[in-house]
Amino acid sequence: MRQPEGVTPIPRTAPIPLLRAAELTHSTRSVRRGDVVPVLRGVYATAADWQSLTPWERDLARVHAHLLRQPDAVLCLESAALVWGACPRSGTVEAVHVLAFRHLDRTPGEWDPRAHQRPFRTE
Repeated sequence: MRQPEGVTPIPRTAPIPLLRAAELTHSTRSVRRGDVVPVLRGVYATAADWQSLTPWERDLARVHAHLLRQPDAVLCLESAALVWGACPRSGTVEAVHVLAFRHLDRTPGEWDPRAHQRPFRTE
């Protein structure tokens, strides 16, 4: 079967290197100086790298930042489509979409996962 145009056959990697807070000497000070920008809580990118991204690449970087925080997350909807290269490149994704078996704790106001409940089977 032929691959549809514009769809990447393998998952896309993060478009820029992402840094965990532990990798920075002083993350708060680095943000204030403008050296790095927060991608998600505890995950950063250099300001130059972040500014070079298109809006849809920033969305992809946020999805990968979430995966750094929760490596076993199961992506769904637009988040999965972004990683597989099948999402429109509009830069309008509002949240990382993950499949969850329970409610995820979220910090209000943070760009964080939107959990989609999967029904439990009793069979």
